[in-house]
Amino acid sequence: MKTENVNYKKCSSKFKCFFALLMAFSLVLQLPGVSSIIMAAEPNKPPVVTSDAEEITQALSAADTALNPTYYIMGKPTSGFTSIDNIGDKDAPSIKISPVISAVDEDGTLSAVRELGGNHQENVSAFGLSFEKASDNSKLSILGKYDLEPGGLLTRYAEFSDNDGSKVEYRYKILAYTDQLKDDEPIVKSFGKSVSNDDIFSKLNLAIKGDKYSKVYDSYQDYFRETFTTKYAVRSVVGYKRDLGNYTTNTDLASISDNEPGIYEVKVKTTNPWGQEVYNIVKVRVKEMQELFTPQAPTTKVPVENPAKLKPEEKEAVKKAIDDANKNLPAGTIFDVDTYEDGTVVVRYPDGTTDTIPGTDVVKQSDVATNNPVAPDKKVPVTNPNALTEDEKKAVEAAIKEKNPALPEKTKIAVGNDGTVTITYPDGTKDTIEGAKVVKQSDAATVTPVAPITKVPVSNPAKLTASEKDTVKKAIEAANKNLNPRLPEKT
Repeated sequence: MKTENVNYKKCSSKFKCFFALLMAFSLVLQLPGVSSIIMAAEPNKPPVVTSDAEEITQALSAADTALNPTYYIMGKPTSGFTSIDNIGDKDAPSIKISPVISAVDEDGTLSAVRELGGNHQENVSAFGLSFEKASDNSKLSILGKYDLEPGGLLTRYAEFSDNDGSKVEYRYKILAYTDQLKDDEPIVKSFGKSVSNDDIFSKLNLAIKGDKYSKVYDSYQDYFRETFTTKYAVRSVVGYKRDLGNYTTNTDLASISDNEPGIYEVKVKTTNPWGQEVYNIVKVRVKEMQELFTPQAPTTKVPVENPAKLKPEEKEAVKKAIDDANKNLPAGTIFDVDTYEDGTVVVRYPDGTTDTIPGTDVVKQSDVATNNPVAPDKKVPVTNPNALTEDEKKAVEAAIKEKNPALPEKTKIAVGNDGTVTITYPDGTKDTIEGAKVVKQSDAATVTPVAPITKVPVSNPAKLTASEKDTVKKAIEAANKNLNPRLPEKT
């Protein structure tokens, strides 16, 4: 950025004074030929000053409203440090490429250059900065370290003189800044979610005011960030490490979220046009999958015979129930049902972290383990024990219910063709009672009684007398006395 002839003083030479007086005399006396001599003389041109300072458009503070060209030079770091290997190094970074204020004298030779403080005095402290004069007096270079915190301000003058006696004072400012963390909170990423340079750099901000120099306008700091961040904060990742490990020179941040969960420290280098460097550590926390997911117990507990010690097939049922209840968990998640015997499930995520679902949330003692249904005291007679009719099945169901009134509500009873009873409890477990314990072939199905060879004579077949009924009974008994198979006792 160039600035010309800012705040300069000019003293005429004796030669110029002579011609000025001569011109005045000529005007008064109108001497012949004098005017032509005056026209031939040209005025001395003062040195023209340029610099690579920034032209600004905002006032710095209430105490300093002058819009002088400004050099932004890194001062002492705040959250950062100046050595790539020493996090504790809080020295101001060295200037490697000097800012330069230059002057050109078009009609003569530069005879001197001086570096002056704000009160126009020489040899005024510049807080670690030094100034180098070019041998031909055409340049003033800034070197060293600027040992002030952000917001530290110097107002200086570069004075250039030419051999005609002209002098130009170039007024400029030097303002300390740094690149610092916005806060100490880590960037939080889920396992498998990539981390970008933009993520890292978004945690940094240029600071041109600080605790010690806090009178700088907030609006000026905003202006500085908006206008000059691209130029004065060239950021790059130079490595990272995990937890207490060592820094790697790997700058591929995409690999962070693919590694183990934990706290990663990403080292960022910030440079400026003067070759200064400051380093900051940006933390990234890769969440454990354990933090990202909450495994669910099945809506309905898995019934087991003994909740304290599951059978292999019961464990498989638990695994399936947990899998069905947790379809949102990442691929590769393992449901471990073998570590514990009581139905407790260990959820093992792909990143090595685990969650645990207590067995009490997963299993319960089955209804079949707490119920002991029994067969009726008397078997239900049926025509064919291998092919029960629907009415016979209903009779069996009624007999089972009557014998087992304490069965859980909503228990279902199914009767097979052979009389086998299947009892299905509300939890899906089942009991079975063999048909042979429930039904028997009826007497009517095993014996075919016969009528007497000679019918018993009666007075009125529609209404037998007591003696006639007794005669009929004896006749039937006599006719079936020798049946094979015999009539059952007490028939």
